[in-house]
Amino acid sequence: MKIELNKITKYYAAVKALDNVSFTLDNKTVTGFVGANGAGKSTAMRIITGILEPDYGVVYFDGLELWDNRKDIISRIGYMPDFFGLYERLSIYEYLYFFAKCYRIKKSFIQKKIENVLEKVKFTFSSDKDVKDLSRGMSQKVLLAKTLLNDPDLLILDEPASGLDPQARSEIMNLLKLLNEEGKTILISSHILKELSDICTHICFIENGRILSNEQLTYHDDFKVYYIEGKFNFEFWETNKIKLGIDSVEQSGCGWDIFVNADKSPQNEFIKKLAEYNIEVTHFSLNKKKNMENIFRRNIT
Repeated sequence: MKIELNKITKYYAAVKALDNVSFTLDNKTVTGFVGANGAGKSTAMRIITGILEPDYGVVYFDGLELWDNRKDIISRIGYMPDFFGLYERLSIYEYLYFFAKCYRIKKSFIQKKIENVLEKVKFTFSSDKDVKDLSRGMSQKVLLAKTLLNDPDLLILDEPASGLDPQARSEIMNLLKLLNEEGKTILISSHILKELSDICTHICFIENGRILSNEQLTYHDDFKVYYIEGKFNFEFWETNKIKLGIDSVEQSGCGWDIFVNADKSPQNEFIKKLAEYNIEVTHFSLNKKKNMENIFRRNIT
């Protein structure tokens, strides 16, 4: 499922929450949506799900305009908001049964569907347990299970790991990796860049209702990117650019991302040439994804 936002603007009274927002979610990708509180992430997500209607602009799903085809499109979306109250007087099974009925799943299929989604999210307790007795981590798993009941093509997840301990966060992120491998398109917001960098294929930065950047995290096949730590400076790389076959250089964390042409500078030849300078190298690896923190610093002022 491919989603395109085209010049979306949304006001809350006199406040402009989204200002001419345009970006694309390609099919079977995982896009991290990053911005401060109040930047416009939740508003954009609610517009994509059809909960809010924009004041201006259009959202397309596989070329179809959302509000002209809303009933059919929203049946293909799973939305997990940042704050969503569980019905504490219900058992987990009753809670999921209620939403299965909302999704108009046939009664004869509901029990098996509930069992399947609870197994998928690795929920280890009995579904007879009351919702009010769940920990934060278990509550998030139940919410995610609810989100998967209709087997959506698109998952919109607003801070799904918020407030979780490290183990619970890791479990949620690993599950999202698996869901993406199954072919689901995912838009996920989070304040933790490291968390997003592990699962995302794309990153989208928003600030004050405007998109600052929307880019792919994986590098183009024409380039290899070596990550190197050692006693180097920018002047060294610039001076020896031609000899080492370097296209460009970026400082990254404690080291350097070295961009080379994949055909002209094979890894063994590059290492051999670098060794001629007798400069200590403390780390060398092949980078397959861009450094999200570098992108963040470049875009967020």
